[in-house]
Amino acid sequence: MKLSRQAISTIIFGLTCCVSSAIVRADVAKSNSKSTPTDAIVKSIKSFAAAFNAGDAKKLAAHFAEDGEYVDDAGTLFKGRVNIEEEFAAFFKVFPGANLAVDVEQLRFVGDSMAIEEGTAAVTDAANESVTLSRYTVVHVRKKNHWQIASARDHDSEPASNHDRLKSLEWLVGDWIDESHESTIETSIRWSKDGNFLISQFRVSMTGVRVMSGTQRMGWDPQQQQIRSWIFDSEGGFGTGLWTETDAGWIVKSTAVLPDGSSGSGTSTYARTGTDSFRLTLSQRIVAGSPRDNVSVVVVRKPPVVQQ
Repeated sequence: MKLSRQAISTIIFGLTCCVSSAIVRADVAKSNSKSTPTDAIVKSIKSFAAAFNAGDAKKLAAHFAEDGEYVDDAGTLFKGRVNIEEEFAAFFKVFPGANLAVDVEQLRFVGDSMAIEEGTAAVTDAANESVTLSRYTVVHVRKKNHWQIASARDHDSEPASNHDRLKSLEWLVGDWIDESHESTIETSIRWSKDGNFLISQFRVSMTGVRVMSGTQRMGWDPQQQQIRSWIFDSEGGFGTGLWTETDAGWIVKSTAVLPDGSSGSGTSTYARTGTDSFRLTLSQRIVAGSPRDNVSVVVVRKPPVVQQ
């Protein structure tokens, strides 16, 4: 049985990509006219850096919750806003004019009231001669509709591994299925042996007959500083997608070359609907220059096989 070009494009831009890619908690992106939790946290990050660069320990400490914690790269714990302010006041006295530059590599949300920020911080002295690099992790919490730092920890400057950058997608590991009246798509996701990729094996059946299979890999693209996915199907089609994390989850911008040589593009949005299910919405799909309708499906985790 041969699949039509439209059917193949639907699979490449959505069903196979969704199951073999990362779905965290995505929902349709909020309107640009409305401030989002990401906007609020990014504003707080910029304000924190500005307070540091002004040498203002009081303003800097105000970003922490009253019972917030800061752990420096030596492992010393400073608990409570007052102690954190005293620590930074002492630092600014010894290093006046120090400057902080922050590179936020990842910001992921855990529910509606917590977010985890990871990145790299570079501190230079007043003469801009000495640079200290460190990695950091910050936990933001929302209290009374205001985001504060619950904890901040400095680490050594060793960059995150490819495996670490994919950890937020680890919940996808397992077996998934999407069934409709016409077709069934089954996907199995596992870590690669070296831990640098998530690998998806998928197969598509129509009326019980397998019509397509393929493989997709997800990994870290150091040039784009994003998670990227690569997909190859048994019909000869291939595609790639770049992943962007939003307040609610992930949005994937994909491009593909279909078996007949035509090209296409599309956007996939993923919304987790439970521990073992998610909704995939495909939009902005263009195949061989022609627009395609939006598609929305629910994918569920396959129950474990009961051993007799």
